[in-house]
Amino acid sequence: MRPSLKSSRARNVFLGSLIAVALSSVAGCKAFFGAPVPMHSVKLADPHGPAKCLLVLLPGMGDSDRTFMDEGFVELIRRKSISVDLVAGDATIGYYMRGIMPQRLEEDVLAPTHGKYEKTWMLGVSMGGMGALLYAHEHPKNLDGIVLFSAYLGDDPIIDEVRKAGGPAKWTPPAKAPLTEDNYQRQAWGYLSNLVSKRENGPELYVGYGKKDKSGPADRVLADDLPETNVFIDEGDHNWGPWRRLLTRFLEESSFSKDCAREAEPAAAKP
Repeated sequence: MRPSLKSSRARNVFLGSLIAVALSSVAGCKAFFGAPVPMHSVKLADPHGPAKCLLVLLPGMGDSDRTFMDEGFVELIRRKSISVDLVAGDATIGYYMRGIMPQRLEEDVLAPTHGKYEKTWMLGVSMGGMGALLYAHEHPKNLDGIVLFSAYLGDDPIIDEVRKAGGPAKWTPPAKAPLTEDNYQRQAWGYLSNLVSKRENGPELYVGYGKKDKSGPADRVLADDLPETNVFIDEGDHNWGPWRRLLTRFLEESSFSKDCAREAEPAAAKP
């Protein structure tokens, strides 16, 4: 995302909206505004050998690339018979603030992986959900699937506009443009609109959220235009417990698990 520094008001709205999403869920005042170059990441190879697929994990505000291990995501994935390498990018809010998140994720984390896998999927939680959309907006051919858990999808005005239009498929999207602080929310919804309406080919999309989740109303606007098989709803709120349950359902029911299933080992020859 290339920030437009002409509008301090837009910059304040951008920062304020992202910070507001996180402050209610981040315990303590953690220093998470840095944006070192290159972006740090944690890479975990499939212990069973060369993997079919790559799953890219993007954290929410206040979390890091290691949070996916600490909160049990990696363990849940490894329990399944899935041939997948994992890479978690340490995409802190600092990258979003500087307008460089998609660029750094591509150049520092994903560029070396291109062409190595049959499928590449991206899963973002909370702020990481918006990050996945911004990356897909800039690099639309690099992903085969996107998974959004409790995704931050923008502020109330854009959510209300899309809802009143009847959902993203009926909403009139803007022309695609370089991302700025002024337009990133509309561009993200424009990408979603073209994706769910089939006006453009793109990755398969899954959405999960909790009924008590503060992101739920916005996520529901998107989910209503998706097949029921691509929507997972939990009873919980905006935290890792519900997200683990959503991940469990995703791993059990999605096309990701089918496409990336580990091939059965050949039976031993009889003597």
